[in-house]
This record gives sequence, structure tokens and C-alpha cells, in this order.
Amino acid sequence: MPRRIATALAILQNEAENEDGMKIWRTQTIRGGMLMQPHSRETLLIAAREHYDRLWQLITALPDHGRSGTFHFTNPETSVKDVLVHLGAWQQLYLNWSQANLSDQPARFLPRPYTWHTTDQLNAKILADHRATTFQEAADALDQTQTKIIRQVEAAIDEELFSRTLYPWTGHASLGDYARIVTVANYDWAFKLLRHYRHAQLQTT
Repeated sequence: MPRRIATALAILQNEAENEDGMKIWRTQTIRGGMLMQPHSRETLLIAAREHYDRLWQLITALPDHGRSGTFHFTNPETSVKDVLVHLGAWQQLYLNWSQANLSDQPARFLPRPYTWHTTDQLNAKILADHRATTFQEAADALDQTQTKIIRQVEAAIDEELFSRTLYPWTGHASLGDYARIVTVANYDWAFKLLRHYRHAQLQTT
């Protein structure tokens, strides 16, 4: 997962590392003004849905030119579309990895030749591959991956999601840790980035 997720989040707690060197950022999320960390199937579903809805409330509040505009600050993702592409691509990586391993087909999280030390290069390739993708296509793809992850979590029990010893392929983390990162944590990163973008827009209008 991109290293900037760790710095974009408001609260950073304990750090764990899996066999591939992936850093799992166990973050607290904000719900109703209270700090909480998803620790069950139900709380993970609530957090993922609420953070997704909050992100889209911010996006839909942007004017049309804001959705299609370019960020006026330095960031690898330079538009709202790029942010949606990033979110959806990492969710698809999670789905490919988890679905394969749950079907007893060993798979790496990251496509070769990338490692957890070269995620910046992977992110750059993702954006380059989606230069022609439209805002609506990126939005639809993210909605599809979000729906698939929600369904996966709904079909699981707490032990399957939060036991750190059930699946050897999750390393020292749990499946729920990964699901939380590609939903709750990434949505929080995106929300903060787009809120900064909206604020910059308001100052220029």
C-alpha cells in the first residue's frame, strides 16, 4: 500500500509487517465524532460504507469543472479521476489476491516485478495505463470493486476476517486488515486530498 497512506491518516497506530514486507497500518477511523477501529465484520462494513459515502458526498458537491479540473498542487494523482482510478485499482489488486488464495490458488498481492518498496512505480504505471479512462468509467469501476469487497465481507465471519493465524498468506496481518486498508484507509486518504482540492478551488472563485 502506498506509503503516503500512513501520513495522510489522522491517527496512526501499531505497525505490522507481512512476509513480503507490506506494512499494515492499523488505523482508527472516525464515526459520529468518536474514534473507533473496525474489529468485527459489522464494524468493518459500517466503516467501509460510511467512508465511501462521505467521499462521494464530497465529490458530488464539486462543480462540474471541479470534477474535470487539474489539481493546482504537487501530487502523483492530478485529478479527481486519478484518485478514483487509484482507489479502484488497489481494490482490484486486493480482490484478485484474496479471491485466488481463498480458492487455494497461491497468488501475490502485487503484480510482478513490483514489491512493497516499489509501490510508487506501480502507482505511476496504474495512472499511465488509465490516461484515456474517463471520470465516469473510473467511478463505475470503483463502485464495482467496492460492491465486491462489501459482499466478500458480508459473506465472511469474524474469525475469517480478523484472525491473524487463519490464513498463512496474509502474513502477520488478517484479511480484514487488508480489506480495511483498501477501503476505509484509502477512502480517508482520498477524502483529505479532495477536501484540500475543494478548499483550493474555493479560494480561486
